[in-house]
Amino acid sequence: MLLQGLSRFHPRKLPNGVLWLESESKYVSLDGSNNASAWQDRGIYNLGLTQSNAAKRLAYAEDQVNGLPALVNNGSDKSLSNSINLGTLTGATAYLVVKYNNTMDAQRAYNWANNFCSFLVLGNYLYWQSNTGGWGRVPFTNTQPVILAGRYDASQVGNARLCLRVNGQTQNFSSYGTAQPDSVAVSSLTVGSGSGNHLNGLILAAGFFSIAQSDWACFKVEQYLSDWSGISLV
Repeated sequence: MLLQGLSRFHPRKLPNGVLWLESESKYVSLDGSNNASAWQDRGIYNLGLTQSNAAKRLAYAEDQVNGLPALVNNGSDKSLSNSINLGTLTGATAYLVVKYNNTMDAQRAYNWANNFCSFLVLGNYLYWQSNTGGWGRVPFTNTQPVILAGRYDASQVGNARLCLRVNGQTQNFSSYGTAQPDSVAVSSLTVGSGSGNHLNGLILAAGFFSIAQSDWACFKVEQYLSDWSGISLV
């Protein structure tokens, strides 16, 4: 496993942090089949995610990416969730450390209700969604572990409200959905699946902030995730 804690900085110290998940075994509760029944939140709210249905629990596997363990889904209806209600937001930033086994199948590894702040892979595209109809997409065929960062900022105009970064590099959207919303009601987070689209791959970390973070804050979080995971930024 990589040396960790090289810096005193941790993303949970930043303002407006709602959720922070990391895949080490001390944060994941396992059942007798080595599947995840709960994932402990490292953030200040201690929200965490759970799955009471044993048949729908994500698998847990050691030494998947640079010595780190991961939660695993094979494209099945398996997930962890939390029914937290955040009210109405006009800004948000989400992070995901994930590996997709393919990029053709419809997959969501991280999804709020109404597909808010959702990373959707479909047909060799990666979509960043502000809600079900509001999205931007980029060509995406990467089946290596990646660090994804998505930002929604209603203070911007039109499609500029969306920003997507892959391994620290801002992406130029190739096309967009309908108009991006002025605000979004946020409730119920699911990891591993979402809206009937199930991940085929690995999840190592996820985070959410109820604010559109600055470029500086995004870079700090991405650098932390790169140091933690061994995934290089561009």
